[in-house]
Amino acid sequence: MKALILAAGYGTRLYPLTRDRPKPLLPVGGRPLLDHLAGNLDRVEGLREILIVVNGRFEEDLRNWADRAAGALGTPLAVLSNGTRKPDERLGAVGDTAFAIDRAAPDDDLIVAAGDNLFEFEIDEMVRAAGRRPSADAVVAVERRESTVGLERSGVADVDDDGWIRRFVEKPERPPGRTAAAPLHLYRRDTLPLFSRYVEDGGETDAPGHFLEWLVPRRDVWAWTMSAPRHDIGT
Repeated sequence: MKALILAAGYGTRLYPLTRDRPKPLLPVGGRPLLDHLAGNLDRVEGLREILIVVNGRFEEDLRNWADRAAGALGTPLAVLSNGTRKPDERLGAVGDTAFAIDRAAPDDDLIVAAGDNLFEFEIDEMVRAAGRRPSADAVVAVERRESTVGLERSGVADVDDDGWIRRFVEKPERPPGRTAAAPLHLYRRDTLPLFSRYVEDGGETDAPGHFLEWLVPRRDVWAWTMSAPRHDIGT
């Protein structure tokens, strides 16, 4: 298994904090956010490599971070630059995932995590749960909200009693339920080529939920309920 961290955004919502520094390197508890995320992924049993997709503007900063972090991690790190230099050139989360899959050609299942999120639970919990659902083509981390307030800014899953996602809507005006998806997904190896197909067909590439919206009618996607909170540093 491999992991992909999406760290190619420009963090415009957090200006001026991110005008000259990538959002995944903002300090959380005195350490860069990526330290926490990479450390969590490093504890996933059997993980062979952590890929990080970055943009051209902050490539040097993130390569310097990777050089420093490599000594503390047992899992090899690889940085992939998409070459963009400005926010209006960005590929989006789905576009960056397709780019990384095309460039790195991972030959195993792939964990995809947003580089601006902090997960209080062990990501290995999701991986082990996915192992108990071998028929799932993808696994999505989700959380049950007390109300639908704020879900219009999230990806929302309609989940049956066995945890299978029957419908997925990205940023719905009228949420179909109260199950919100986190930007933490696991895709089986055979599912990875569908990213390039989706992009080539003109699919929306900004938010990762757009791909799930397209994938759910075509493949079996299972929802794993997170055991602890996650925090979006973008807010």
